[in-house]
Amino acid sequence: MSIGMHPETPLVQRRCPGRALMDRTAEAARVSTGAARHLSMMLLALSSLLLLLCGPFLPFAAAASGTDPPWLLGQTAVFSGSNLELGRDMRLGLLAAIEEANGRTGGGGTNGRAIELISLDDGYEPGPALQNAGTLLNQSVLAVVGTVGTPTASAIAPLLASAGVPLVGAFTGARFLRSPYVAGVVNLRPSYDSELHAFVAYALARGMTRFSILYQNDGFGQAGLDALQLSLANQGLAVQSSATYERNTLEVAPAWEALSQGLKPEVCVLIGTARALAAFIALARAASNSTSVGSGPGQSWSSVLFGTVSFVGSEVLAQEMMAANLSLDNLIVM
Repeated sequence: MSIGMHPETPLVQRRCPGRALMDRTAEAARVSTGAARHLSMMLLALSSLLLLLCGPFLPFAAAASGTDPPWLLGQTAVFSGSNLELGRDMRLGLLAAIEEANGRTGGGGTNGRAIELISLDDGYEPGPALQNAGTLLNQSVLAVVGTVGTPTASAIAPLLASAGVPLVGAFTGARFLRSPYVAGVVNLRPSYDSELHAFVAYALARGMTRFSILYQNDGFGQAGLDALQLSLANQGLAVQSSATYERNTLEVAPAWEALSQGLKPEVCVLIGTARALAAFIALARAASNSTSVGSGPGQSWSSVLFGTVSFVGSEVLAQEMMAANLSLDNLIVM
């Protein structure tokens, strides 16, 4: 993408509320390449947004000399604990795009400067994520990319906004990064609202109207609950029962006990991470093997349709279920 200065528009006369963020975004756009599709989409989308807000022309600095320091991108994500695959895979994807971009010019990167990624582990916890964001800002990163999770994104978004640093491609479908519009945030994935709207429509088309939900007890889970409630309300329906479990744990047995004592749902929405959800499904399937078929309290869940949003990590979920000899039937990952 080439962004240039219009010859009839002196820089000193171009001012708008998003000027500082615009300037940083112009640099972010230069880091992107067509072949590095994921990274390119993230940076170009942000540039396009700010162009619409602040006018059609951005300053574009002269080409680097080849001795300039690298462009720095920052990432805070989960690289430890039971959900480390989520952060690991995001980092591997980013590194592949960066390696390709740098390799195209023999290490020259973009505009004569190599691209480097600084990745810090937040353990999928908001506190460490906020600390990491401060560390990345102190290192003058061009943008923060590939974060993982709603609670972590919620923690760092205000800090990045105040610093004028874009948050690009956060691995979350939470509504707060989409509506109302947030300057400096670029989303590359469907919202949980969109995913659950489609899933509810799928279930309703098959005559299913009784919905329960298991959700992680944090901003991620709440975002999923809000999305499900909105989709059902639009159809004149409501969630019949709900239960929670704590983030970064597999303690889902109390949630299963709570949900299994109520009226059996036809659909159970799962908002959480792969290992916790696999553990919950294992409990439901085990109980179903020893209970009678029906729709009342304590009845078999063998016919219940499970659905989870795309954040879950479908590969890990499938591996966990197959390792436990659990069928993937009646399970939909959106």
